[in-house]
Order: sequence, then structure tokens, then C-alpha cells
Amino acid sequence: MKKKVMSVLGMVMAVAVMAGCGKGNAAPAGAGNAAGAATESKEETYKSADGWSVRYEAGDFAVNEPDAHTTSFVYQKDSTGTNMVTITYVDGKQPEEAMSELTEKWENQERTEGFFPGTNDKWGYWRTLLPEENDSGLSETVIAGEYNGGALLFDIVSHKGEDDEQNMMVGDELAGIIDSIVYDSFGEQSMYDYIPGTYERTEEEAVHSVILNGDHTGKLSFQDDIDILWGAYELIAADGSFRYEYTIEGTTLMLNYDGEWLEFEKK
Repeated sequence: MKKKVMSVLGMVMAVAVMAGCGKGNAAPAGAGNAAGAATESKEETYKSADGWSVRYEAGDFAVNEPDAHTTSFVYQKDSTGTNMVTITYVDGKQPEEAMSELTEKWENQERTEGFFPGTNDKWGYWRTLLPEENDSGLSETVIAGEYNGGALLFDIVSHKGEDDEQNMMVGDELAGIIDSIVYDSFGEQSMYDYIPGTYERTEEEAVHSVILNGDHTGKLSFQDDIDILWGAYELIAADGSFRYEYTIEGTTLMLNYDGEWLEFEKK
């Protein structure tokens, strides 16, 4: 399951960069070479005091720590514009609140949600700045999730140029940093505590149910049983074939089923 999640994330990150900074112990970053001269690349591990670590190519990235909870990995080889991954821990804030400080001024953005990088049972939110026609090639994606009493944010900034091979190489390296993340300890995400359970409704003597498990998997049972994932506001088919909006009011789950709002009661 984890390998599948990571491969999907890799594709999402590659698409994001093609479409368009916890104080820690950084291994010495290669000076890089913006002029394009060859540098010897060596994989290093960066470990943050905030409990996460990633791998990166030291000859390809410079590591900066602008404050005690922020680390940026800035691509140093030939590319168009700035290409970087910034990972930030924000204490005491929920993920959507924390990410809004970066994305609230984006007029044209795509919002999605899914398993948080490096996990197969924790949830996260994606905001992607969509490119405008005749723009600079800038693309930016912010990912945020509840993490150990606060929020962990990934901010991926990329610029697309005319060299497709170069664009792909940069995208792969940025995605590789995100895909490599591991955690010392990732606590439970308490913001979702009220959601898991079994919700039922009776219609013409048939019992229909929505089962939401604590690991964000579940099952939608109408005529057939369909495996789903659940987020903050959508039920998503495990095979990606549909997305249904939902909300919970007290013990009632309201499901927008093809335009009709259906009520399910928690058991």
C-alpha cells in the first residue's frame, strides 16, 4: 500500500512541477553550479529536530535553514528559475489554517486531499497554483497535514522551461525528496476523531451503509460494496472512479449522491 501511495505521489509531484524554506542537522550541501558545470552528486540524509528526515543529492541541492522549524532544499544545477522544496513545522495550527498563509492570495488553484507523504494512514491537503497562459512557467504546490500538535507543510516551487528533459529531471529530483520522507513518530491526527464509524439509512426495507475506518479507508454499501477512502469533505472511490461530497452534522452523515443529499445515522 505504501509503495502505491508513494508512486502516486511521485506522479502528482512530477505533474505539478511540469505544469508550471525544525532546525536540524544537515549534511554538507554541495555548492552546486548554476552555470551548469559538472558536480559530483552524493546522496545525503537531512534529519530535522521536528522528527522527520529526507534524502537528497548533495551535489544538486543547497540546504538552507531560515528558522528553527523551516528547511529548504534549493536546486543548484541548470534549470529555469527557482526550483526548491521547503518543509516547515507550524506549532499549534491546523493544516488548512497553516497552508492558507501561503495560498490565500492564489486566485487560480486546485484543491485535493489524500494520504500524507510518507504514510498510508494519515491525511493531508494539496493546493496547487494553476499556471496562467503566457506566464513565467511558475508552478507551486503546498501540501499540509496535522502533525504532532501542529501542521507539517511542504512548499514545492518550480519553473518550467523549454527543455522538456531538463524539466523532467528537476521534477524527479524534487519529487524524490518528498517521496523519501520518514518520521521518528507520527502521532494520531485528532482533528478527525469524530468521523470514523458506521452510518446507516433504511430505504424500502434495504439497509444502506457508509463505513469509515480510522485509517481513512472505508466501504460504501448500497447495492454493492465499494471500497473507498475518506477525507475531510469527500468520499473517494479506491479506484478513483467517483468522488462524493459529504458532511457530518452531529451523528448524521449527509452524502451528496449524484445531486441528492442522503442522510445516514451513526450506529
